[in-house]
Amino acid sequence: MEIKNNNKHKEMKAAAVIAFGLIACLLYGLGAGIRGDIGILLNPLAEHCGLPYQSVSFCIAVMELVFGFTQPFFGMLASRKSNRFVLITGLALLIIGFAGMYISHSFVGLLIFLGFVFGAGAGALAFGLVLTSAIHFVGEHNAMLISGMLNAAAGMISFILSPMLTMLLGAGGLRLALTVLSVLAVILVPAAMIVTSRDKEDESSGETEKAAKTGAQKS
Repeated sequence: MEIKNNNKHKEMKAAAVIAFGLIACLLYGLGAGIRGDIGILLNPLAEHCGLPYQSVSFCIAVMELVFGFTQPFFGMLASRKSNRFVLITGLALLIIGFAGMYISHSFVGLLIFLGFVFGAGAGALAFGLVLTSAIHFVGEHNAMLISGMLNAAAGMISFILSPMLTMLLGAGGLRLALTVLSVLAVILVPAAMIVTSRDKEDESSGETEKAAKTGAQKS
């Protein structure tokens, strides 16, 4: 079973691996890229919510803390449930966070949706989870390529996202910017399904291999 699975990975051409890597980069890079470019939304959020810059900056600081603190929790949740469950949960939290930022007109509301909900969503889209599932898909021999692409993902997404957010804010204000970000998160749900599509397959292969070894030892 293991040989069959490995052959399947080896049949992937370099172009296919890179194409898959770009999908994984979009999945990981959305949370990381927006988190890195959140400062672009500072002034619009302050004006929209009627808050001083210090209050919005505090919400952003809380978001960074929540992002870090939630990653171990999501890692344990992934081991109990699945990487797919956690990644899709992260995308759902991002969508809720974007919607909540727009309807927030108080410090408490912005703290909840930007600080906690968005921070947790970005934490769920963890580098380790995306990388693990990506390696299941492309095989260990392509692990370094995928790892390098994911490491560059946040910068790649920010390169596109920064001018895009500035343009959207100029064209339609905070509402348009948050709507587009929400749509992007929805579009990435199928991407999460693709990235995690071989997780169970590889786990089943590992269990079959262990069972075969156990049987051989008993015989």
